[in-house]
Amino acid sequence: MRDLSDILSANLETEEIEMLYDFDPKMPTNLIGDSMRLRQVLLNLAGNALKFTEQGEVLLSTRVIRQDEQTLEVEFAVTDTGIGIPSDQLEHIFFNFKQAESSTSRRFGGSGLGLAICKELVELMGGTLQVESELGKGSRFFFTLHMQCVSTFKRMTPLPQMRALVVDDNALAREILQKMVRSIGLECDCASNGQQALQMLQQTDTPAYQLVLVDRIMPGLDGLETTRRIRHLFGTQQDAPAVIMVTAQQELGMDPKEGNGVCDTHLVKPITAGMLSDAITTATSASSECSTRKSMLQGTQRLLGLHLLVIEDNLLNQQVAKELLHKNGATVTIASNGVEGKMRALAAIVPFDAILMDMQMPGIDGLEATRQIRKHPRMHSVPIIALTANAMSADHEACIAVGMVDHISKPIGLEQLLTTIERHTKVSQLKAETSLIEQTAKSATTVIDAAQAIESLGGGRDLYITLLQIFRTDSLIQLQGIKGALLQGEIKATQLHLHTLRGMAGTMGAIALQKIMAQIEIELKLATIIPPSTEEKLLLYNLAETSLNETLDQYDLEFPLEGMS
Repeated sequence: MRDLSDILSANLETEEIEMLYDFDPKMPTNLIGDSMRLRQVLLNLAGNALKFTEQGEVLLSTRVIRQDEQTLEVEFAVTDTGIGIPSDQLEHIFFNFKQAESSTSRRFGGSGLGLAICKELVELMGGTLQVESELGKGSRFFFTLHMQCVSTFKRMTPLPQMRALVVDDNALAREILQKMVRSIGLECDCASNGQQALQMLQQTDTPAYQLVLVDRIMPGLDGLETTRRIRHLFGTQQDAPAVIMVTAQQELGMDPKEGNGVCDTHLVKPITAGMLSDAITTATSASSECSTRKSMLQGTQRLLGLHLLVIEDNLLNQQVAKELLHKNGATVTIASNGVEGKMRALAAIVPFDAILMDMQMPGIDGLEATRQIRKHPRMHSVPIIALTANAMSADHEACIAVGMVDHISKPIGLEQLLTTIERHTKVSQLKAETSLIEQTAKSATTVIDAAQAIESLGGGRDLYITLLQIFRTDSLIQLQGIKGALLQGEIKATQLHLHTLRGMAGTMGAIALQKIMAQIEIELKLATIIPPSTEEKLLLYNLAETSLNETLDQYDLEFPLEGMS
């Protein structure tokens, strides 16, 4: 759930949507199940919910339905307040490459493939993915899994009797947190805003509050201002309540100095009963880790101008690396496995300044991915740095043998990460610092170069606009051909569609798309020797679809409405 929160919080592009988590306090801390597949399903469902919800909330919840000493039955659900699904389309929603309405594919992106895969994965884990929806009011995707319990568990620290006040403007969020506070044995009341909280804290005819949990983002008095006023209200009194700031992951980097010395500690969503208990213990003992956390996220500009590729299959490690690198000035591209990483490295028009390569990955591991990347002469000078938990000298020697230049130990430490990257990118960093504008100009041309294409057509802009109209239609037809042929295992037919789309992209100056199509063609040449798995086929198709959508979006920006019928 922490992995999911880290990734989903990065996708929240508007304050009109709130991502909420409701975890059953009765959930054991240790279960036997397929955590990776469960995470993939929930990430897909929650990602879809965020995509199709313009305002309101998305709720990811777990509920213990039945439990005995050895087994557990858990319902997982993702509920949103989005556009909903027409009733006559519900029975088709889990079919491959189907969406409730064809218009949603172009408006929101995607093909509906994710739900089909989610359905299969849930069934392989012994459950059934179901949906309830009402058009215009939202949807609820849910499934139930049977899992084995593990007898070992973390025992929560006993808490003293105290009375807590939860302050949050979102009614559902208040209810969830209040329920969790009560589940660990505390009395709990609620306030819907900072002003109401201050009034309740000043009441003399009711028992005092020893603890306040206040949401960071609220209209009117936000969490910080509410906390400051609580501090001013109580001054140095010994009966002043401890204050815990409840914050979403994406809110932590708003201002590195905010909150230092004001609250007693932070509690980062999603929250479990164990996390809540630990935070209360920390807050009430006046042992705050708030300043440490803020200073870690403050960041520097030591990697300013660098474009780095991180090849890592673990979602948590992806987020850690991305967060640390972004905070220190770098632009980061993520690849989720060795095949995707190799293709992104080779398809980059301007080579990455460095590649951070995980050693242990499904499919091809870091060593094999590095071997294949180093086969290309233009990749000989790109630093490839291993991300490894192995400290044996033999492992380090293996990294050097395939062409890696260094290694970074896991868990990733900030100083080691920055120092290692700096050591191998001094030329790139100096270039970025002295010619940042030039680098920006280069990166801006990586999708399409319409001017060059028009020049190649003899300067005929009108002809280019006519061809653009044809391209907008025919490119989607070729993409559908790639999809159908690829999934049916018709490699030659797939290559033909790829070759056609690559030629069209070249004519139109769609540089990035042309490069991706060429790279996929190279990949498929190996298919006559080693047939690609279903997962590899889906990866190849997703790369083609993503690249084409990015290209069409860029055309929409540079040539709005031109050539459109």
